[in-house]
Amino acid sequence: MYADISQAPEFIDFASKLTGTKDFGNCKTIAIVDDEILAVMVFNMFDESNCGLSIAARTPKFCSRRMIRLVMGYPFLQLKLNRITAYVR
Repeated sequence: MYADISQAPEFIDFASKLTGTKDFGNCKTIAIVDDEILAVMVFNMFDESNCGLSIAARTPKFCSRRMIRLVMGYPFLQLKLNRITAYVR
């Protein structure tokens, strides 16, 4: 299992199908892959201190401490944001 940050179009397609979101706008993705896409995190709605986060997952098996650290490192450590906002459906 590994994280793919290549921004491949199929990552957005995967997230769109599972979340029902048609347009994430300007966004960045982190996909968790293990022979197939298991989950995609979509970061969007960026401003100076916050971003939106959508998580689309085929299975909860991707959700290890290592993956949570990697995914949360992007907004908090790399982008230096204070907050992420996620909506639950």
